[in-house]
Amino acid sequence: MKLQLLVVTLIVSALPAFAATCPAPQVPVGPNCVLSTTLGWVIAGLGTDSIVTFYVPPSATGPITFQPTSLNSSLGSTYAGFFGIVSGPPGQPGAFGVTTLANIGNVTVAPGQQQQFLITQVCWDPTCTTAAPAGAVPNMFSIQVDMVSPILPILASHRIRS
Repeated sequence: MKLQLLVVTLIVSALPAFAATCPAPQVPVGPNCVLSTTLGWVIAGLGTDSIVTFYVPPSATGPITFQPTSLNSSLGSTYAGFFGIVSGPPGQPGAFGVTTLANIGNVTVAPGQQQQFLITQVCWDPTCTTAAPAGAVPNMFSIQVDMVSPILPILASHRIRS
């Protein structure tokens, strides 16, 4: 099995609750500051698994909610067919079944904690049995996530291990 590691560290400096402005590149959404991120290209299936880790260091003053906003294939956001991933906690491959943007859910992580997801396959139909469409990289996907927190300052890291 191939093993690759990609670590992306982002600084999230959200202003206190009910603040009118947020430092760039964040944007205010209600009482929160939001930073939109892309977790790059990840591979799963065809002999490779990926672990996505959402981590908030102990120095953070409050939790961060990671809200997935997009799940894309290598064909990009214009692809209109079914697209999902098979995921579960590490050590329990596939425990969550086929996950799509519609059922992926938010993850809130407290300071000093992490949440991990094992992704084992990219799916082009609800049963994960259809081959990828022409022109697609069959085992590649990306996840776009909004990081939301009303707390100042926050340092958050994304680790992607494939």
